Amino acid sequence: MPGYWLVLSLYIAGLNTVIRYQFWWSVPLLLWLSSLLVIRFRCRVVLTILITIGYVSFFIAQDAKLTALAQRPIGKVESTFRIHADELQFSGTTITGFAVMPNRERVRLTWFCREEATFRQLQTTHVGYIVTGIGNYEGIQPRRNAYNFDPIGYWRSRGIIHQFVVKQATIKRVDTPTGAWPFINSRIRTGHSRLVAWFETLPPGLRDYGETLFLGYTRRDFYDDNVGIQKMGLVHLFSISGFQVAGVYVLWRKFGRWIGITRERSLLIVQVLLVVLLLFAGGVQSLVRAVLLAVTQAWRELGWLRLSAVDAWGIALLGGLLLEPGVLHNLGGQLSYLLTFGLLWITGKPGWWQCIFLSVLILPVLLWHTYAWHPISILANLIAMPVFTWLVIPVLVVGIGTAWCGLTPIMSCCNALINGIQFGIAQMDRVPGELVFGQPPLLLSGVACWDS
Repeated sequence: MPGYWLVLSLYIAGLNTVIRYQFWWSVPLLLWLSSLLVIRFRCRVVLTILITIGYVSFFIAQDAKLTALAQRPIGKVESTFRIHADELQFSGTTITGFAVMPNRERVRLTWFCREEATFRQLQTTHVGYIVTGIGNYEGIQPRRNAYNFDPIGYWRSRGIIHQFVVKQATIKRVDTPTGAWPFINSRIRTGHSRLVAWFETLPPGLRDYGETLFLGYTRRDFYDDNVGIQKMGLVHLFSISGFQVAGVYVLWRKFGRWIGITRERSLLIVQVLLVVLLLFAGGVQSLVRAVLLAVTQAWRELGWLRLSAVDAWGIALLGGLLLEPGVLHNLGGQLSYLLTFGLLWITGKPGWWQCIFLSVLILPVLLWHTYAWHPISILANLIAMPVFTWLVIPVLVVGIGTAWCGLTPIMSCCNALINGIQFGIAQMDRVPGELVFGQPPLLLSGVACWDS
């Protein structure tokens, strides 16, 4: 019976919010979903129980692991840690990013690097290093205002509890992975780092949009330099997600047919390409859901799965909760799954109708996180979707391609067009009328999303 995996995934997601974040408002929803599973899918009760036990055990184990990490002693330490150039950002004499400690704990890294030679080495090379340093091993700093961004909650949802503030450090050697999978992953990240470095040489317009849309890399000052994206609700367009995954899927299938690859082999290869894309972009949350849905689609075409579209979405949610148990705690994860969930029910509707429906659907979530909404954001999305599809993406492809070939005049024209798009979005940011709300009750936001 269709719908089983959809209902089960929502049930598991509800358990996730209760176990990991104590969102007790999910309990009534859990009771309703459990009754659906028992009444409508009685023949699969044993499977439901086994899957539920597995996920509950996994969530409890993950939460216990993070709690144990939070209880580790903090203070000034001398430690050896691993870093990779692809996960570092440079500003002045400060290096920020991520590091892996000797106990394999992944931490936020802040390195006040006063040695110019070391700073330049890390900035100009694209490999991993083993470093020995002295600094403060401490918890993530809490927010200073109850309604500001919550760094502790956000990084905990990403599996990160501590930060390492390095005052003095020395590079020991290049980190050479020994296993096959770590070696492949390291080579992919090195390639990504080299591409980011090359994109940094492009004119500002092509650089900002190209890095964000094609590499999944967002510069620290991206939203400061591109005013209006957040207020107009266009953030979803500037994240590597379903659009890029669909592009890889469709383009490879067409290319595979053109060079004569069999259908089955083409579908197997595209799954490998999607995994490489996920690793290439650093495993960003918005990409996990899109890749899982695309892989599920490939399995359906291969005949390995016989699922409806709603059940395929449910499988993707279950897979996403395994890969990133905290994905539903963040705005990006919530919007990613909520938007695709909404699309399941409006397939075939006109584009303008879909845009309005989805804007209303995600409004309660946006209000919960940002406390503000601009009515013109609906119009901005109506205009932006076709503009990005038929103008921005082709211009970026041509501009980056001509930059690679050294055709400066064409590249400059493409950059000027992107600058025009940036100027237009910035002008929309200046339109008055933004509505600022108090934070709505969490239960009310959930009910509003469901009623939408």
